[in-house]
Amino acid sequence: MRANLWRVLNIQPGDSLYIIVSGEIIVHDGDYTINTLGEAEVFGKMALLDPEPRMASATAESDALLLRLDQESFYELMDTRSEVARGIIRVLTARLRRRVSEFAELRAARA
Repeated sequence: MRANLWRVLNIQPGDSLYIIVSGEIIVHDGDYTINTLGEAEVFGKMALLDPEPRMASATAESDALLLRLDQESFYELMDTRSEVARGIIRVLTARLRRRVSEFAELRAARA
C-alpha cells in the first residue's frame, strides 16, 4: 500500500482490525495525532468489539503492508483460540491505563 493513498476514516463503520506487517500508521483525530504505530502493532480492535463508528482515523505515513481481520473471522478465531481474546483484553487494558495516566498528568499540570 502506498503512503497517503490509504486511509481508514473515523466516519467509516468499523468491522475489522489491521495488523501492521511493515510501514508506519498514524492514528489521528483531524490534526491531533493519537498514536504512531509500526511493525507488529494492531489498530482497529474496538471495531471488532463495538458496532459504533470508528473513534479515530488511520493514515499510512509510509508505504505499508497490512493484514486485515474482519469481525466474523475474528469471532471464529476467538471460538477456537481463547488466548486471542485474552490478548485483545490485555492490549485494550494497557492502552486504557496509558490514557488514564496521561489524563492524570494533564490534570496535575493544570493544578
